[in-house]
Amino acid sequence: MRSLFFSFVFFMIGSMLPAAVDVFPPLPEKMHESDLYEVFVQQEGKTHSSYVYKSVNDSKMNRRPMMTQSNNWTAFAFDGKVSVIIKMKKGKIEKATIRPLSRKISCEIVDDSVRLTLDHPENLLVEIKGQERNPLFLFPVKIDKNHPTAETADTHYFGPGIHQIDEFVMKKPNLYLAGGAYVKGNIRFDKSLQKKKVKIGGPGILSGIDYSHEMEAWDNHQMIKERSGKMDIEISDITLTDASGANIMIWSKLFANNIKILAWASCSDGIGGGKNSVIRGCFLKTMDDNIHITRDGTKVYDTVHYLEAHGSAFVMGWSVNHDTTDVYINGVDLIGDIDTFRNPAYPPKEQHYNHAIFTLNNMKGTPEGEGIHYHHLVAENVRSEIKNRMTIAIQIKNHFSMKLPDGSIETYNEGLGHVSDLVFRNFTIMEKPLCRSVFDGNGDKDGSVKNITFENYRIEGELLTEENADKYIIRKGKTSDFHYKP
Repeated sequence: MRSLFFSFVFFMIGSMLPAAVDVFPPLPEKMHESDLYEVFVQQEGKTHSSYVYKSVNDSKMNRRPMMTQSNNWTAFAFDGKVSVIIKMKKGKIEKATIRPLSRKISCEIVDDSVRLTLDHPENLLVEIKGQERNPLFLFPVKIDKNHPTAETADTHYFGPGIHQIDEFVMKKPNLYLAGGAYVKGNIRFDKSLQKKKVKIGGPGILSGIDYSHEMEAWDNHQMIKERSGKMDIEISDITLTDASGANIMIWSKLFANNIKILAWASCSDGIGGGKNSVIRGCFLKTMDDNIHITRDGTKVYDTVHYLEAHGSAFVMGWSVNHDTTDVYINGVDLIGDIDTFRNPAYPPKEQHYNHAIFTLNNMKGTPEGEGIHYHHLVAENVRSEIKNRMTIAIQIKNHFSMKLPDGSIETYNEGLGHVSDLVFRNFTIMEKPLCRSVFDGNGDKDGSVKNITFENYRIEGELLTEENADKYIIRKGKTSDFHYKP
């Protein structure tokens, strides 16, 4: 009788959970609509069509064969439990996989459609057999009944539809992109907002599609940029697409929550914040480094990464001129790596250190020419569910040069500094990477890599140990004090 009573109570609680679905208005004239996918959201017998966007790969021609051809995605809001139905506009669906696998969301194929159930929002890849180069992403959010609905004295508001903003300077402390808003341009901050709490949010889209993607410069029309270091900035839920330069580069303390970033252009780095920034629950598929962890006290939780033709999931340093310490990362899922599309005639080289889950290259040193120190990083609960190029690449001195937009050549080989006290804990690398991880202490002004700990670090189920380390790791130059723990 008691068990029946508790079962009844749990049933009543479950039946009282809020249930609602909010799909966002389509763009006028079906602009940027996917020609591949349809998505429907079902709840309590009602079916809602969710608009599916498409962005086409416009990177340099020589890169496109090794990359995905398009990004397709949809966003909607819900409470309770929903069924999601995905259909191809042409052709049949034979098999699908929902990533990250760690979310343990299963699907089934019914009447040539993919069907899955969600009881809370998750950023997901629906990988359909035969369409790996045209991935579909689901970006649902929780319903927010208190979101802005119009411009107010303290809020910039962009409603559903196309907005051309060019370089928009925030003069109010809040900015909201409604569901169905497609805002073309970039965002800056007025000096009057210094020493204030600033918020950017909403399920809408910020797009750099109108800017040239040929320049290949990190500072080319950055999407959201702040250089005062005197603000407290929160950015939540928005989707950024088609950046021509870096996406979110903030010198102030940043709280980045549930941001989705999709980009094709080179140097379209994802997110970087100032000291003690927190990055949580973000989804990144950029054409360079996804997240910068180059400021003291940076914390990153539960991020999902799909690596493009170059760049890393986490960049620990690139021409950095200051010490970095107290970095913590917990919960990483690598669900895609463009190297899986590589032409077998061009095998990856272990000397290419710019494409890994964790990368540190080219320690620039202080402006006075002294060495810097990157130390005390803990990264744990990292899962790579696909074959990646390289898991860790730490190289004090790089051997790389790049042609700048003005035609000059910049080299990246200072190598002024050292790295120590890094912990890589609870790594699950499901497939052996294409290349071994590299620790290269070849720099100047100390130029060493030391006190590196691997704890419960597994590749294809095999625990990394001192005995098998050479099978998975290259150590060069001044490297010492490597530790391996079960």
